[in-house]
Amino acid sequence: PTRQTKVPLKLFQEGVLHGRWHVDICGPINPKSKEGFEYILVAVEAFSGWPVVVPLYKQTADEVAQALITHVFSMFGAPQSLLTDQGKAFDSTLFQEIMELYQIKKLRTTAFHPATNGKAERWIKTLKQHLMILVEQDRENWPKYLPFIAQAYRNLPHSSHKFSPYEVMFGAAMRSPLDLDRGSPPQNEEMHKMYPFWVRKNNAGHP
Repeated sequence: PTRQTKVPLKLFQEGVLHGRWHVDICGPINPKSKEGFEYILVAVEAFSGWPVVVPLYKQTADEVAQALITHVFSMFGAPQSLLTDQGKAFDSTLFQEIMELYQIKKLRTTAFHPATNGKAERWIKTLKQHLMILVEQDRENWPKYLPFIAQAYRNLPHSSHKFSPYEVMFGAAMRSPLDLDRGSPPQNEEMHKMYPFWVRKNNAGHP
């Protein structure tokens, strides 16, 4: 079986782009959507903060694995590692086989320090807050709002380095009418000049 590495509660070195993803499951959502969705898979790329959100019917190993393959691995490639909590879906034989197939090191939070997976947990908290606002008048159709919430946060600058997840991923600003608490994405030449040096600096010393 795939090696399981327990991760202590500490500040991570974020490594390289697509090096590690944080994954968690939000739910059960009450009420279910009219299609029967009751959970949300939340995956966050550690280096950029890029979020992926996928509605799930159940939190089974098969459904979780399929969501990751479809929405993460097939789009961004297999990461070096995947950090999850100790949920049954993530600890199943099927999930371990998927990790082995893609040659991904599966990291997991310890029972005493679940906050190790802080990126995904913070995203779940944010997701719930915005879902409550958006679906108050349309509660059974909450899955249709997920892409808009994800898009807005992909376009939101990080508080320290000021680049959005989209800019880190693609090296350019997103064109979008949907922003959260900010004006239009920066479009100046200086930002584009700075970006390659920022990526190079943050990747220094890493394979």
